[in-house]
Amino acid sequence: MKSEKMSIDSQIKIFRILFVSSISLTLIWLMVTLAISSKSRPVKISVWQGIEGHKKVEALDTRNRKHLKSMLRCKDSDLKMEILFRGDHWILQNMISGLRSRKMGCAEAITFVTVADFSYLMHLETLVERWMGPISLALFAPGDDFYATMNAIQYARLCLPISKLVRDYVTFHIYFPSGHLPVDGIPRTPLEALKWPANCSEPYAPYENVRRRDLYWHGLQLGLPINLGRNVARRSINTHYALVADIELYPSKDFIPQFFDMISRNTSLVTSKNRHVFAVPAFDLDHHAMVPDTKEDLMTMYNMGMAMEMHHRSCSYCQLIPEEQKWLE
Repeated sequence: MKSEKMSIDSQIKIFRILFVSSISLTLIWLMVTLAISSKSRPVKISVWQGIEGHKKVEALDTRNRKHLKSMLRCKDSDLKMEILFRGDHWILQNMISGLRSRKMGCAEAITFVTVADFSYLMHLETLVERWMGPISLALFAPGDDFYATMNAIQYARLCLPISKLVRDYVTFHIYFPSGHLPVDGIPRTPLEALKWPANCSEPYAPYENVRRRDLYWHGLQLGLPINLGRNVARRSINTHYALVADIELYPSKDFIPQFFDMISRNTSLVTSKNRHVFAVPAFDLDHHAMVPDTKEDLMTMYNMGMAMEMHHRSCSYCQLIPEEQKWLE
């Protein structure tokens, strides 16, 4: 595919924080998918070069959002709970929707799309604070994992210092195979889900100190159907743009307003007959490192060996960052 070059000053980055004793050896591509409504159109890869300094950019005002919406030809929609059956899995889609996300306009934000089990909710606090926009999270919860998952969701929504942000922005979906149903039933309406009790007096969150072997799905070697969960989270959004990433990948600050600033100065990306996929550089940080807020901070850590491209040590050529050296300058 031919890459389309752009000169932009937005510093849009993704960071991965690993709670282990070494730097990760895993690389993934993170993408913001554009113009998804027409599957027959060819796809171009566009690279954020991000070679100038960090820039604070305000979100689109109402007038510009309306203009972008007209160019995208997208329609606003609400997030409504549905109980679906796909393949061999039951899906509680939009079981609990974010208060702000459920009414989000299609051209108003970007939705962070991700999938996990409840033990990964330790990352949600940092993610929601840095993203400050809608998050669509599909959680795999077969059998007894369902009840631990509901406890973890309610703890995140009600018991954390940033719980208001979780309630505002995070939409939770749950899915599980038909052969491993929760024994004591499931909430069938959003109201039933919201009434699930939360125990904020516990010394640890339900998702802390969880051993993998104690998870229902892990003990039975069911495997976590990541692609299915990702599709559940992706199909449930109401914004035109989405960033699909692992939950432990933390976005740079001001990602959403910087993206909209970028496309406002490159309107051909919206009006073009081609769809565009934007590749975003991703880095691993040493477990002692603080998450950098600017590219300058990242480059300092990079030069000190505290940050590196993902998969750098195990397979540096597997998924190279386009124009990597120019971005790193």
